[in-house]
Amino acid sequence: MNINIKTTGGSSVLVNWDNVNFVQEACSAFGSKPCTEIHFTNKKIVGTFEKISDIENKLKLNKWAGQQQEVGVDY
Repeated sequence: MNINIKTTGGSSVLVNWDNVNFVQEACSAFGSKPCTEIHFTNKKIVGTFEKISDIENKLKLNKWAGQQQEVGVDY
């Protein structure tokens, strides 16, 4: 499952969620703005200002869309 994430640097990246170990809230080097870290199986880390709850919602929507396509629903 792939989702689009905007990094702390402003770039958009497509994340293959099968390669993610965990996600955690982190202290930000950008002042008081909270940061979320996505940790990958290859030990790399991507930072984003997106909240964990927003990432969860993207994953839920992506899963729902995939299920709809499997049963042939056109939306």
